[in-house]
Amino acid sequence: MPINAEIKGRIIRLKTPFAMKGRCMAIPGGVWSKATGTWDYPLTPATATAIFSQFSGELPPEIYSRLDRIRRTFTEAQKIKELPIDQLPDIPIAKTPPWDHQKRAYWFITRLLGLDETRA
Repeated sequence: MPINAEIKGRIIRLKTPFAMKGRCMAIPGGVWSKATGTWDYPLTPATATAIFSQFSGELPPEIYSRLDRIRRTFTEAQKIKELPIDQLPDIPIAKTPPWDHQKRAYWFITRLLGLDETRA
């Protein structure tokens, strides 16, 4: 039985063979839904990354590509944490000089949401 996966709103729903129960339980945030017979996970970058790594070659192509896109976007955003603060551009909408943590948070969330055009 192949893995059946779908994304419903903010939920990733996996229907897997019973033999894969341990792999499903290893993904944080999952809840077994007795009503649907599926594992339900919140659609977050961390969960997408975990599902991608557990079932990368076994997912339906459309789910695989969506989770991969979420995972890559999150990985790109994580790079903001490691950049020296002087390499980050100023916040374009700031009226006063931001503190370092504000500057880093602004560019992190901008990258995470795919809103940055300057590519810090």
